[in-house]
Amino acid sequence: MQAQPGVLNGATARIGMCAWLVLVGLLARAAGAQCVPTPIVRMGGAITQVAYDTSTRAVVSRGQFLDVVDLTDPFAPVVAGTVDAGELISDIAVVEGVAFVSFGRTVASFDVGVSPPAPLLVTQLPLGPFETITELVRTGERFNPRLCVHAGATYIYSVGAFGQMTLLSTVGTFGGAIGIAGDLLVTSTVMFSPQVQMLRVFDISNPAAPVQRGTWQGAGNYGFQHSIAGANQRVYLGVGTILYTYNVANPDSPQLVNTRSVGSDITGLAIAGWLFASTQAPFSASSGSGLKVLSLADPSAPTVIGTYSTVGMGSDLAVGASRVQLACAEAGLYILNVNNPATPSYMSNLLTAPGRADSVTVVGNTAYVAAGRIGVWIIDITNPAAPQVRSLAPSSDAQSVAVSGNRMYIADGFEGMRIYDVSNLSVPILRSSFNPPGAFETVRIGLNGSTAVLCNLQSGGSADIVDVSNDAAPVLRSTIDNDDYFFDVAFWGSRAYFANSYRGLSIYDLGNPAAPVARLVGTPGSTQTRSLAAGGSTVYVNSGGTFQIVDALLPATPLLIGQASIGGSDELRVVGGRAYAPTINGSSIIDLARPQRPVRITELDSPQYARSIAVHSSGALVEGNALNGLTIYPALTQWKPVFRDPLLDRRACARALVDLSNDFSASPAATVYHWFRQGEPALVDGLTTTGSIIAGVGAATLTIQNASSHDNGLYRCMVTNSCGTTTSNGIQVTVCMGDHNCSGTVTVQDIFDFLASYFAGDIAADVNRSGTLSVQDIFDFLTAYFGGC
Repeated sequence: MQAQPGVLNGATARIGMCAWLVLVGLLARAAGAQCVPTPIVRMGGAITQVAYDTSTRAVVSRGQFLDVVDLTDPFAPVVAGTVDAGELISDIAVVEGVAFVSFGRTVASFDVGVSPPAPLLVTQLPLGPFETITELVRTGERFNPRLCVHAGATYIYSVGAFGQMTLLSTVGTFGGAIGIAGDLLVTSTVMFSPQVQMLRVFDISNPAAPVQRGTWQGAGNYGFQHSIAGANQRVYLGVGTILYTYNVANPDSPQLVNTRSVGSDITGLAIAGWLFASTQAPFSASSGSGLKVLSLADPSAPTVIGTYSTVGMGSDLAVGASRVQLACAEAGLYILNVNNPATPSYMSNLLTAPGRADSVTVVGNTAYVAAGRIGVWIIDITNPAAPQVRSLAPSSDAQSVAVSGNRMYIADGFEGMRIYDVSNLSVPILRSSFNPPGAFETVRIGLNGSTAVLCNLQSGGSADIVDVSNDAAPVLRSTIDNDDYFFDVAFWGSRAYFANSYRGLSIYDLGNPAAPVARLVGTPGSTQTRSLAAGGSTVYVNSGGTFQIVDALLPATPLLIGQASIGGSDELRVVGGRAYAPTINGSSIIDLARPQRPVRITELDSPQYARSIAVHSSGALVEGNALNGLTIYPALTQWKPVFRDPLLDRRACARALVDLSNDFSASPAATVYHWFRQGEPALVDGLTTTGSIIAGVGAATLTIQNASSHDNGLYRCMVTNSCGTTTSNGIQVTVCMGDHNCSGTVTVQDIFDFLASYFAGDIAADVNRSGTLSVQDIFDFLTAYFGGC
C-alpha cells in the first residue's frame, strides 16, 4: 500500500516506524519498578534446613532465603545476614566458612565467614536438566573437604579455596538419602521392597574412583522421609517413623541389626556422642514433633532417652557445642541445651513469623495470619514496610480467620472452630472451642452478624450454621448437608453464597438460621469452584481457573455478566473496583471497571504458591504464601495497557467503512497508539494510492473508508503508556469485492447490480481502483464473485 505524494513515501514510512519503535522502547524503560509492584518487605518463611558454621554461627534456609544466624548469645539469636537464592532451598552444607546451598538443579556456594556476616555468592554450578538436588553432605578432613551432591545420582566434588568446586566422580544412586560413615558413602532408595537394593555402600577413600562394596535389600517396608547418619562402623537410617541400624564393619556385606520406632517421622539425624533426631508428627503440632535423643551406649540398639516437643514440626537439625539447633518448618529455629541429653532444655527460639500463611485477613492496621498447626499470627502492619508480630494464638490447624469487633474466629481443621478475645492484640484469650457433631475438617469460616458458617470437608460435605451471640458457648442451629464440598462462603444480608466445589455457586437464605432455605444449588458446567466474594447481589466466583462475575439478584436464575481466565485460586478478594486472586503462580489483580469485560492487569511475582491476599487501608497488598510467609507489596497504581478482549476479524463489502477499535485497561492512560499492517510499511493517515482513506493510525480506533481488497491483511495495534507497550492480536480484514450491493452475501443479484453500476458509469464499478472504468473491471469483479471473496 503506497502513500500519495506529499504524505509519506515507503522509505520515509519505514524510517518513521523505526523512530517510533525507539520511542516505545524509551517509554518502556522509563517505566521502572513502579509499574509492577515489587515487595516492600518479605516477612518470615519456613525454616527447613540448618547447618553449623562455628559455635557462634549457624546457617539456615527460610524458603528461598539463606540466613546467617549469630549465636554469640544463644539466648538471643540474631539474623545477621540474608541473601535471596531466587528458588526454594532444598539443603545446606557448611565447609570452613562457606555455605553450599542447593536449589532446583543448582548448587551454589556463599561466603558466610566474613564479619559481620553478609552472605556473598562465590560460584554457581548447574546440574543436568532432569536432575533436582535433594541433599548435600560434607565429608573429608578439615584440609581436604569434599561435598556430596545428591540429585538422583550422587556427585562428589572437592572443595577448593573460597568455595570453588571441582567434580571428582559420579556415583549411580536412586532417590532416598545419602550419608557418610568415615570413608563410606551410604545411600538409600525411596521405597523398600524385596526386589530393591535399599542400602548401598560405596568406598570413597579415593573420591575420584568410588567403589561399590555391598548392598542390603528391603523386607517389604516403605517410607518417604529418609535420613542417614553414620559413625563407628554403624549406619543409622530413618525411614518414616522407623530407625534402622546397620553394621558396616564389613562394607561388602552390611547387616541390619536393629529396627526401632521413634513414634513420629524422622526428618533429620546427627551424631555427636549421642544420636539426635528431628521429627514431625503428621497431624499434631505438639504430639511427637520436635527432638528425640537416643543413647548409643549399645551402638547396635539405640534407645530414646530424651525428647523435646516443639510448636510446629521439626524438619532438620545441627548439633555442636552442647547445643542443638532444631529447624521447625512452621515455628522458626529452636536452640536447645543438651548438656544433659536426657532432658533437653529450651534456650531460645528465633521466630520468623509466619512460617506459612494459609489465609490472611486484614482489619484496620492488623493482619491475622492463619498458619496451620502453628496457629494464628497477629501482626501490626501500621507501617507496611516494618510489620511487627504482636502475638500468636495457638490452634490445632488454623486454615482461615474471620474477625468481628474484638473477637477472632478460626476455622480450626479437625477441631472445628476456636474463638479468641483479641481486645488486647498482644494477649489473645481463648473464649471457646466448638466442634459440631459429624464435622470432619473445617476449612473456611464466615461471619454474618451473630451467625458463623463453618464450611466442612466430610463425606458429602456440609456447612454448619452456628449461633455465636454467646461466644463462650456457641450453639449449632442447623447443618446444610451437601453432596459436594463447600470451600468458601460470602454473604449479602441473610443470603449466603457458597463455593460448591464441582457444583459451582450455591445460594441459601439464612434468615432463619435453624431452617436454611435453598435458593440455588449449583450452577451447570462448573469445575473446581473453591473461592468466591460478594458485593451485594453480584457474586465473584473462581471456577476451574475462570474468574466469573454473576448477577444473583434473582437467586434462582443467576446471570453471567463477564469472565476472564486467571488460573485456579483458593481465595478471592474484591476491594475498590478490583479483584485479587492468589494462584500457584502469584496473585492476579483484575480490573472490574467494566464488569462485562474483567481483565487481569498484573500478576505479582510470588516466590512460592500464593494462598491468600488482603488489602491494607493504604492500598498495600498483604499476600500469604504456602512456604514463604507474608509478602507485602505497595499499592498498585500503574500498569501497562492490557486488552480486555481479543480483537475480532472484520469482513466488509466494497467501498464500506471498516472500523477497528480497542478496549483496554491502562494506568496512566495510553499516550501512544500505532496501527500497522503485517508485512507492510507503516500505515499513515490519508488517501492511499488505491482510493481508500485511512484515519486514526495514532489513535485507539482505526478506520478505513472506501475499502477495497487492496486493504486486506492482518492489522495489529501497539498501545503504550509510561509502563510499557502491549501489542494486540492480529485482526484479519477481508473486503469482499464480489458483494457489490453490500447485502452481506454473494448472490446473482450482485452481478446485476454491478453491471447496472458499470453501464451507468458509476465509479463504484471501478473494482481494480484504476481510476477509470474498463472491461478489466468486469473480469476482476467476476473473479471476486466466483472466488467467493
